[in-house]
Amino acid sequence: MDAIYFCVVSLIPTGVETNLYPSTDLGKVFTMIYLVVGTGVMFITLLTLGKTMINAEALEEKRNKLRDKAKK
Repeated sequence: MDAIYFCVVSLIPTGVETNLYPSTDLGKVFTMIYLVVGTGVMFITLLTLGKTMINAEALEEKRNKLRDKAKK
């Protein structure tokens, strides 16, 4: 269990050094699941945010093209 816990924690850097660590197997399993799910949620959130920003930029470009056509 310690080896699997170490692998998961090493692959997903949290950037926080608190010197706190789970001492039970259940705590280690929870921490591993929490890190994997949290990373997935953050990835999806950032992906959605980026997609929204790209769509907003494309919409603004379309509006500018239509505005330019209307002026001519």
